[in-house]
Amino acid sequence: MLPRSAGLMLALTVLAPRSTLASDAEARTASLNWVRRPGTEMCPGPSVMARAVEKRLGHPVFVPPARADLSVEAYVERGDAGWRVDITLSSADQVMGHRDLVDQEASCDRIAESAVLAIALMIDPDAVLRPEPPPPAPPPVPPQPAPERAPTPAPPPSAPWRGAAEVAAGVATGLLPEIAPGIFVRGRATLPSRRWAFELEGAYFFKQSVAVGQREQVIETAEFSAFFGGLSFCWLPELSPAIGVITCGGANVEVIHASASGFEDSQPTQQSLVLNLAAKGRLSFRVAEHWLLLVGADLFIPLSHDSFQANPGGSNQEVFQVPIVAGAFEVGFALEF
Repeated sequence: MLPRSAGLMLALTVLAPRSTLASDAEARTASLNWVRRPGTEMCPGPSVMARAVEKRLGHPVFVPPARADLSVEAYVERGDAGWRVDITLSSADQVMGHRDLVDQEASCDRIAESAVLAIALMIDPDAVLRPEPPPPAPPPVPPQPAPERAPTPAPPPSAPWRGAAEVAAGVATGLLPEIAPGIFVRGRATLPSRRWAFELEGAYFFKQSVAVGQREQVIETAEFSAFFGGLSFCWLPELSPAIGVITCGGANVEVIHASASGFEDSQPTQQSLVLNLAAKGRLSFRVAEHWLLLVGADLFIPLSHDSFQANPGGSNQEVFQVPIVAGAFEVGFALEF
C-alpha cells in the first residue's frame, strides 16, 4: 500500500490541468498567498511554505503579485473534521486549478507537507518526477599538513662516576703506645647511583718516644711509628643538600716500626704487620661547590696482637702490645671532581 503522501502526489499528478504541463513551466513565476485561519497558528507561515515549494521545484518561482504569471491562494483551517487546506491556482484571466486537502492528524505537519506538494504540482507537474535536490556539497576541506612528529627524545645520559680526594689530620689511640697524631689521605670513587663508593686510604702516624728504662741516670727510650693502607666500601646517604654522611667498612694493613738504643740485650729494631678491620663514619658539610669539610671517627679491630719488648739492664720489659680495639678522630677537607 502506498503511503498517503505518495498517493496524494500520484493523484495530483493525474489531476493536474494540462495548462500546467507546458514545457515552459520552469520559466513561469507565481505569487503565493498562504493564509492561516484562527486556530492554525501552529502551521508553517507563508515564507516557510514558499521556501519549501521552491525547494521541491528545484528553482525559485515566487515573485511579488504584480510580476507573477500565476497566483496561488491557499487557506488552512481547522474544524471538527480535522485540518483542511483550500488551494486555488489562477492566471490573470481564469482559474487554472483547485485542490481541497483534508487530514485528521493532530499535528499540522502532514497536511502542510501535502500542501507543499500540491502547490508544486499545480505550478509544475513535472516536479513530482524529479528527485529531491541533493543538499549542497560541503565546502572542500583544505588539506591539513601532516602533523610533525616530535623527535624521539634521546635517552638521558648515564650519570658518570664521581671522585673525591680527601686529606685529614687526626689523632689515634691504640695504634701506638701513646696517643699518636697522624695524617689521613683518601681517594674515593662514587658509583653513578651517588649512594655507594669505593675508597682507598693511607695514614701515617708520627714517630713518638717511649721511656723504657734508666741507666746511669740516663732514661733510655724506644721510638715507634706506624702507617697503614686499606680499602673500604662506603655508603653515602644525604641528609640535606649541604650535609651528608660517609659510612665505610673495610680493612687495612698496618705496619708498626719500633727501634730502641742503649740496650745491649735488646733488638735494635722491631717491625710488625697487623691486619685491622675498620669501620668509619664522617659527616660532610658542603662549604663550596666542590669542597667539603669532614669530621669523623674511625674504629679499628686488630686481628693480631703483637707485643714489643725491650730488655733494659737485662730485665725483660713489655713496651707495647697491640690492643683488642683502637680508634681515631679526624678533621679534614675533600675536593670532589
